[in-house]
Amino acid sequence: ITRALQADILNRRISDGLTSNYLLDLEFVTEYPFALDRTLTVMAANYSRPVFVTSAGALSGVVTGPAVLSYAAPGPVYVVSGSVLVDTGASLTVEPGVRLQFQPNTRMVVKGTLNARGTADRRITFTSNNASTPNVYLGCFQENNPYYYAPASRDLNGPSYQNTYNMTPAACVAYCRSYNMPYASVHYYDYCLCGGAYGRYSQAVSDSTCGYTCAGNSNIMCGGWGYSRVYSTGGPLGWGQIELIAGSGNHVFEYVTVESAGGLAAILAKTTSLYFQNVLVRG
Repeated sequence: ITRALQADILNRRISDGLTSNYLLDLEFVTEYPFALDRTLTVMAANYSRPVFVTSAGALSGVVTGPAVLSYAAPGPVYVVSGSVLVDTGASLTVEPGVRLQFQPNTRMVVKGTLNARGTADRRITFTSNNASTPNVYLGCFQENNPYYYAPASRDLNGPSYQNTYNMTPAACVAYCRSYNMPYASVHYYDYCLCGGAYGRYSQAVSDSTCGYTCAGNSNIMCGGWGYSRVYSTGGPLGWGQIELIAGSGNHVFEYVTVESAGGLAAILAKTTSLYFQNVLVRG
């Protein structure tokens, strides 16, 4: 088994735990969030703690003292190439106008203090650094339940709609893209589902399993009973989340935008020591 495949399996298992019930969060993931990265180099090094790096506008690793992400060079845009841990007693200050762009499967865990205080004309943005390739068919995938059951049990469990007359893959992709979702699926013959991930219940199966024709075009396939045809939309790929650990410092989020987070919550606060004002969460 390759290291890349090991990493993918690990990420899927950990992500499943994080998005179902945060009380089941694994202790080593909270302590070493960079274990979620797709490469296993950190874990292979006996869970060593990477140094916090901000050179050339890229950052990752552990903040162990006061640190500032400045609007001036190397800012204002920072690519979060590996997950970030603000350690106990440490602080991370994000200056107004700074933009943090997270790679997929990276996140920020704060055991110290996070101070993200933007202004009305210079908001701070936490967002994705990657987008899916638009309009690519990714395969036929199993649903846990037929489409009319609870959205949380669907393979793509975001926004959805039904159109018994005009449903096509193109219409579904456009709909999901409008919600900044990277993936869209057509189910049965008339249902569109959107989400930030797919393949929760199976690997891709034979296309013939998704052989129902679309309500809007009888020459195109639109899924099957309990199976959906999945497409990429060109929307931003989700990253993890900002997690504020219980017992951490006094956090400030002011004039902040959080986009395309893919965890249990965009900002998962396990503490009440925080101040929110003019915070926008979307996508």
